[in-house]
Amino acid sequence: MMDFITEEHREEYFRKLYIDVSKFQSQRITYTIIFSIIGIVSAIALGVVLGFNFATVLLGLLVVALFGYIGWKYMYYELGNELKRQDARLGLLFPEFLQVFISLLHVNPGANVVTLMEGTIAYLEEPIKTQVLRLTKRIYEDASSENIRDSFNEFSSYIGTSEARRTLDMVYEMYMEGVNERTLSELDTKIQAMNENTVASFVEAKSKKIQNRSMVCIIAMTIYIFGFVGVVAVAYGGSALSKLSF
Repeated sequence: MMDFITEEHREEYFRKLYIDVSKFQSQRITYTIIFSIIGIVSAIALGVVLGFNFATVLLGLLVVALFGYIGWKYMYYELGNELKRQDARLGLLFPEFLQVFISLLHVNPGANVVTLMEGTIAYLEEPIKTQVLRLTKRIYEDASSENIRDSFNEFSSYIGTSEARRTLDMVYEMYMEGVNERTLSELDTKIQAMNENTVASFVEAKSKKIQNRSMVCIIAMTIYIFGFVGVVAVAYGGSALSKLSF
């Protein structure tokens, strides 16, 4: 909730989602206008229902301001949701990238690590495909150890998990010192564990989503039943009272 108000992660959202800032600001203004119009209509409706006086005018202004604020924040809220969807997708795609990479490494253990990483691009999906392409391009352009390290760090930061950081540290070690059986075996083990954790997390997230949806249905059904019972009770009660009065 605090992030929604302060927007402290806005620059991170822009960076990880490659947002066009000018387009984002334009969309913000558009949604602010739309929500403000809805607020004006709501304020007028309140005035009609409650009567126009100082209190209702003040309430109407607050309603318009509230709707305008919601409209202004709407795009930022959507950015947060989009980043969550992308992170969930990366959680599935990153182990897939590693599996392709390790398969190519087993086939040709003497090949250059960056060349093998470039070979995975044809089998990858977005958004990780672009990230691997950026990583290999940066290394080809500047093969200094400092740039290579920075490139791997940037890639691991984009994935955003500790497992990704540790795994890419091993890949970086392979690049700098060469491939050996110990590192290859350890990388295989880490990839298998990462796959198991990813599947478990995915199943858990799906289970929670289904539970939340079922809870909404249960609450809606409960409200409907109580509402129906209330209407029937009022109808029969009114009928009984009219008979007694008669």
